[in-house]
Amino acid sequence: MLLSPRRFVLWLGAAAALCFTTPLDAQVTTGTFRGRITNNDGQPVVNAQVIARNTATGVVRGTLTDGSGRYLLGLVPPGGPYTLRVESIGFAAEERANLQLSAGDVQTIDIQLAVQAVQLQGIEASVAAQRVDIAQTGVVQRVGQEQIQNLPANGRDFVDFLNLSTIVSPHPEVTTGGQFSVGGARTSGTNIQVDGADANNVFFAENRGSSRSPFAFSLESIREFQLITNGWDVEYGSYQGGVMNAVTKGGTNDFEGSGFYFNRREGFTAKDFNLVEPSEFEVHQFGASVSGPIKRDRLHFFASVDGQQKNQPTFASTASSANVPDSSRARFLTALANYGVSSPERYYGIFEQTQDNLVLFGRLDWTISDAHRLTLRQNYSDFEQVNDRISGNEAVTGGGPFRDRVHSTVAELNSVFSTNLFNTFRVQFSYEDRPRPPFEEPAGSIPEIRVNNVFGSNRLSFGGDGTIFRNRLEERKLQLVDNLT
Repeated sequence: MLLSPRRFVLWLGAAAALCFTTPLDAQVTTGTFRGRITNNDGQPVVNAQVIARNTATGVVRGTLTDGSGRYLLGLVPPGGPYTLRVESIGFAAEERANLQLSAGDVQTIDIQLAVQAVQLQGIEASVAAQRVDIAQTGVVQRVGQEQIQNLPANGRDFVDFLNLSTIVSPHPEVTTGGQFSVGGARTSGTNIQVDGADANNVFFAENRGSSRSPFAFSLESIREFQLITNGWDVEYGSYQGGVMNAVTKGGTNDFEGSGFYFNRREGFTAKDFNLVEPSEFEVHQFGASVSGPIKRDRLHFFASVDGQQKNQPTFASTASSANVPDSSRARFLTALANYGVSSPERYYGIFEQTQDNLVLFGRLDWTISDAHRLTLRQNYSDFEQVNDRISGNEAVTGGGPFRDRVHSTVAELNSVFSTNLFNTFRVQFSYEDRPRPPFEEPAGSIPEIRVNNVFGSNRLSFGGDGTIFRNRLEERKLQLVDNLT
């Protein structure tokens, strides 16, 4: 989407006028702690200090209880472990340790303080305690770190974990590929968000990065994601099916790293159901990640690489794949030659199909202060496929080379201005380049010709695919979001 200066100013003004939301649990990339602090008699403890500290990253969120003893800690980065500490003059301090928080999660933690004569350092607070009460709405299904790390992922596409939900129907059935139906809605009715930013391709109504590629985000870089099927806030956008909201990983105070390599080839693969040995088949999958502190408790980094190199045979109207009599196939080739196609038989048979994919990811998390936190992340994917989209009844001209390059840059600033005033500002720029040239000239540029047999169940074809014929897609997106709660 290209915006002229005048349209950009008008769009920004409209966004500023519509930036107010109410449900704090809809902050997409963060979570919330809330609860009530009381004494032994069940009476509220007013102006108690409540502090949540992430012992892995040093992130701190603090507030005071209101007149009813209630507290609210918003814009808390997901993860953990968090330690929740409550202090008040005349009471013994209480802690809750090893707390884990998910994106969009609202955890209610009520704490009772015991009366005790203690001496604490003076606490200076410039915020006014206000009563804030919220309720989480909607049906949410989560996939967290434990599932992502331990469940098998064929092809390493984290979106495939949506198949864990009983209301998700993938299309095609072998992989979600960014196209899946939620609750019977159209596949185009599902909103995919990564780090709170739009990750959809408008033209094809699928995930950015194409349903043809094995994955557009590295499985190494995904921390968790949630599937929201109803009751989501306006912040998620206007989609009627469901919302898949993913959050990427960030670094901690500890240096960590991982790596993997996977190889599969015909020597490791069994015969098919017809007892045919596999041939000319090999897959390489590789990747690594590294994370740690640049400045302890303040600035952290995370980086990952995920790649695949795959080659396999594809069958372009062979005797077995087309299921057409040899005599009919010979007549079809003769007709093509009579109409000027040179050596038409070379467009039919067994060909090599390749699928090469590379995804690079980087993220920085800067805790500017206890009230302000800035996140910057960049994702790059480059997918290239040779002899794409060839069915068993087509000539190799029906496929062609396919390449999809995607850049996505997202910056997010979370600010806590007071106990009842929170703001999230997010900006994204993305670019996707998806050229679809024909197989070769002139054969790939000829409109597709199909000949059915007398029963219409089998066919032979020649020429370019009508769906992808000379389709050159370039998509630019500029997204500005400001949510004031």
